[in-house]
Amino acid sequence: MDGTPRDDQDPHLSKAFIQNNRRNVRRRMQNREAQRRFRERREQEQKTLQQVADDLRTEHQALCDQHAKSTAEVSRLLGENDALRSEVKNLRQRWRLMLAVLQWPEDSRTPSSPGGDAAFFDDVRHCLGHLADEPSPHSPS
Repeated sequence: MDGTPRDDQDPHLSKAFIQNNRRNVRRRMQNREAQRRFRERREQEQKTLQQVADDLRTEHQALCDQHAKSTAEVSRLLGENDALRSEVKNLRQRWRLMLAVLQWPEDSRTPSSPGGDAAFFDDVRHCLGHLADEPSPHSPS
């Protein structure tokens, strides 16, 4: 027996078989439609996730580029800071030396003063001249 009603069977069974068959066909169609919608949703979710991943890659690259630029800028600024500190130190030394010369009594600044003051003054003047001849690290050449 193949499950199909024969002509000699009860017509109610035949009607029940047809209804059951229709239900099975309808259920299969609904299942196919549900599966199709599921595949569409899954594909859409996959596209959305791919777009998010692409956006994150782009953002990551931009952040890496910005980090590299910032690191280079920090390095440049640290070098400039070191050079400026060195220049300030040099200028402070010159300033102290000039103050020391200016604080000497007026009579000991002349080369005709008796004693060793004239020789010291010549040494100081020589040092000041030497310092004045040195170009500063940031002066335009």
